[in-house]
Amino acid sequence: MPTFIDMTGQRIGRLTVIRRNGRKGHNTGWLCRCDCGKEITVAGQYLRNGQTMCADCKNKNERFWKHGMSKTRLFNIWGHMKNRCNQPNCDNYENYGGRGITVCDEWNNDFNAFAEWAYANGYDESLTIDRIDVNGNYEPSNCRWATKKQQANNMRKTHYVETPDGVMTISEAADRYNLTYACLLYRYNKGEKGEKLVRESARPKAR
Repeated sequence: MPTFIDMTGQRIGRLTVIRRNGRKGHNTGWLCRCDCGKEITVAGQYLRNGQTMCADCKNKNERFWKHGMSKTRLFNIWGHMKNRCNQPNCDNYENYGGRGITVCDEWNNDFNAFAEWAYANGYDESLTIDRIDVNGNYEPSNCRWATKKQQANNMRKTHYVETPDGVMTISEAADRYNLTYACLLYRYNKGEKGEKLVRESARPKAR
């Protein structure tokens, strides 16, 4: 008899396996939740062979390919945005999804909704997506299309440092430990972290 493989908890593309759910033909059926929120039962064989999304998402994805959208810069921006918030194996995940930053359901589940927002809010090929509040989520009320200069100005808030109370921005650490931003930035650039980074300064932050 073939060896039973428990797929509970596995993530396969856009599908997360919830539990075993009866039979699908000659195969074990698995209840899965798609990233769009829809639940479907899929035969284990099809999961192992690469079924990665529900039928609705597959149809949307095929429309993107048909219309050439999957090869556009905007589609890549959408994909990278979701990966750094949703995929723990993404290089930047710890600074996004790892800090609790998410992509709103409207954008996460529908590229077309994201594209409509983008073109209605001034997107062009020279701009990048920028969160107004760098500790906030990717959602219409917190995002804009910015030049490299504008985004660089906003980067002042996006240095993340290791402190005894966990990872936080330099601005957050300065407030928590009563230090100046300049002092912490200097120490950060020297490679200091933890207790050494937030040690008491001879010149404490003015109140």
